[in-house]
Amino acid sequence: MKRCLVLLTTAYPYNPGEPYLETEMPYLAARFDRILLLPIGIAPGAKVSVPLPENVTLCNSAVLPPKKARLLDCLHGLSAVFRLPKLPERDLAEVKHSLPKRAFLGYFLARTRRHTREILDAVRDFDFSAYGEVVLYSYWFFVAAAVGAELRKTLPATKFISRAHGYDLYPYANALDYLPCRTMLLQAVDGVYAHLSHLVNGDAFVAIETTVENHTGEDVHRWVSLTAAAEDGKAPTATGNIRVFVP
Repeated sequence: MKRCLVLLTTAYPYNPGEPYLETEMPYLAARFDRILLLPIGIAPGAKVSVPLPENVTLCNSAVLPPKKARLLDCLHGLSAVFRLPKLPERDLAEVKHSLPKRAFLGYFLARTRRHTREILDAVRDFDFSAYGEVVLYSYWFFVAAAVGAELRKTLPATKFISRAHGYDLYPYANALDYLPCRTMLLQAVDGVYAHLSHLVNGDAFVAIETTVENHTGEDVHRWVSLTAAAEDGKAPTATGNIRVFVP
């Protein structure tokens, strides 16, 4: 059975892309017949800055320069200030009484919709039917993961997992002390993988019994299973086992 990995990044393999992926890619390439690499934060016509394995198909789906595109996302997202979108109740409760958070939520969703449209248009000729297993892998638990959640509605993905690092884990890393759509994203993924150094009491994630590759190329074998709850004691979804890599 052939396997395809759909990998969502912010900039890799373009500068200043996620450098850790340079080490991880050869091992992913050895375990999948095809990797469809989808960076979402780069400009049209950008030049690749690192070599890629032969079985990687790179797809630059960008239509506009990032700054211009995000400005339009902000404008399109203003509707959320006046009318909240359809989301899980907990996600809406976080923004209900804050206009800045509503505006940021609108921007986040507008940006997600734009990337999703651009990617689906760019990969329309990619033959997913040639693969018995299609795995969605988002390197960040933020916009890239939201795009992955939307792509899963269309692509024949059998699994969807996401990594989580720092700014995509902690609300306090954002000026508004807020991360959009946590519940929606947790409901969309099969698992979230967070590094232990970035896990604090109060972060709630679900996980699956699936190994991913660490940066040394070995199957992750030192995962510890933890139980976490949100700070108010109400986890956003089926919180339970968190798979956390112990370096």
